[in-house]
Amino acid sequence: MFGAATLAALFLGAPSADAAIVGVTYTGTVSAGFDQIGLFGSPNRDLVGDSYQVTYTFNTVMGSYFTTPTESSASGGTSVGTSSPSLGVTVTINGVSVSSNLNGYFDQIYGYNDGSSSSEQYHSTSYSNVTPDGKNALNYATNYVYAASLALPASITTPYNYDVQANDNQAGTIAFSTSDNSGAQTLDAWASANITNVAETLISPGPNPGAGLAGLAALMVAGFYVRTRRA
Repeated sequence: MFGAATLAALFLGAPSADAAIVGVTYTGTVSAGFDQIGLFGSPNRDLVGDSYQVTYTFNTVMGSYFTTPTESSASGGTSVGTSSPSLGVTVTINGVSVSSNLNGYFDQIYGYNDGSSSSEQYHSTSYSNVTPDGKNALNYATNYVYAASLALPASITTPYNYDVQANDNQAGTIAFSTSDNSGAQTLDAWASANITNVAETLISPGPNPGAGLAGLAALMVAGFYVRTRRA
């Protein structure tokens, strides 16, 4: 549920300083995972120990945007009837990259810094569609670092390069799955990873996203999806 400051920010719009096209890369090592169909090499292969990298590109002028002194976010997708801020995602495991069918359903870039003890960067994209053989595809890539320091910015457009520390909370997860009409789901490929570094680069500045009533309505509908400040 959004707080008063967040709702006020949605009504008033957002400063142009937090509107841009950015690239975000998470790097780590697969801690658990399996590739049944050979997306990342040979089929039926355990992915544990493989190198892991997820690179996102976001346009924060797209979708629904909010900002407060301690957090900011851009989000959207077909699931909530708004444009998505995600311009693309590339997952690379064991040196093999997959860049299709990973975004557009519900996507988010989120930053948090409470100014006193902790900070976070969170990025997630998902894809949902009916495959040519009539199955339902649901794929996603979600990664975050919650730092026990103020090293990560609340802004979603401020460049940074952060090496994860031992007392931080972090995780990376990707999954490619299909389900049939009975609801039976098959994990075609999936991986969980320990994240060692997260970095953001500014690709180009952008105009003010001007989030208003339409963005507010969409965010309220999608409230259960959206990453918000931790309790």
